[in-house]
This record gives sequence, structure tokens and C-alpha cells, in this order.
Amino acid sequence: MTPAGGPFGGLELLVAGPAVGAALLPLLPDCRRVTQAAIGLASCVLALSIWMWVDVVSADGAYVWQSNASWIAALDVHWRLGADDLSAPLVVLTAVLSWCCLVTLLKRAPECGDTRALVALVLLMEAGSIGTFVALDLVLFFVFFELVLIPMWFVIAYWGDQHDEAGRRRAA
Repeated sequence: MTPAGGPFGGLELLVAGPAVGAALLPLLPDCRRVTQAAIGLASCVLALSIWMWVDVVSADGAYVWQSNASWIAALDVHWRLGADDLSAPLVVLTAVLSWCCLVTLLKRAPECGDTRALVALVLLMEAGSIGTFVALDLVLFFVFFELVLIPMWFVIAYWGDQHDEAGRRRAA
């Protein structure tokens, strides 16, 4: 069974799940619980992305899990998402990498307030990366791509190499 497109389709869950988690999880009172909840969310995203990949492989190169809705009608911009043979493994790899980053935070977490921010930024980058890989509209692709760059700048600038602050700022 393949999830249908529309407002609550599978691809929307892959993109919106981490984005909503990035907004809500930092509100939890305990830093360790924030990381644990983020790992749970990332595990769900990983499972859903593997399901999508299996559906794509069985579809023989056709787009699956598509959704198409008018977004900005005046500019003919659509909320159009789809997964194919190229994007599906990239989505799975993104989900695996995000999950690994969050699991690493259990052992090597920054200070409490910093953990919340880092978890939120990792989830936001996951949402943007997955959206970048499944976007079928150029404007939507650009929005998702920028959604990755902004949190990545903060991650590099704030949590980059602690021994070379000037290099960290230059890299960001």
C-alpha cells in the first residue's frame, strides 16, 4: 500500500515530521528527553523513508508517493513532491545520517541549552534535505535548499572546530 499524495501523504510526513519536531521538541524540559524524542522521530522518518524506497524500487522507475497542489497560483508555483530511483536512496541516506547525528548527541552532547538548539537544527536540516531531494518544482527546490543552508551555517559557526574560531567563522 502506497500512501496517496495530498495534505497528509507520505512525502509530506517525511518533510513535515522533522520540521514540526524542530519546533516542538526544544520545548521539552529535560535535555536528554529532547534528544531521545528526536531519535524516536528520526527513527520513524527512517522507517518511512525505507518504505518509500521499497515502493520506488518496485515501481520500475516511475514517480511514486507523488503530491501536487497549487501553492502560489499567481506565479504558477506548485507544492509538487515525488520520489524516484534517484531521490529515494538519497532520502534514506539523509534519514540514516540524521539518525546517527542525533544518536551521537546522547554520548557527546553540548551544554543543556545548546543541546536543544542543536537537535532543532539537525531536524530542520533533515526536513530541508529530504524536501530538496523530493521537490519537483524549481521554486520549492530552492526553498528547501535554503532551509538546509541556514541551519547549517549556525551549526558550523557555533559548534564547529573549537580550536580555530577564526577558521570556523570563515567556513560558515
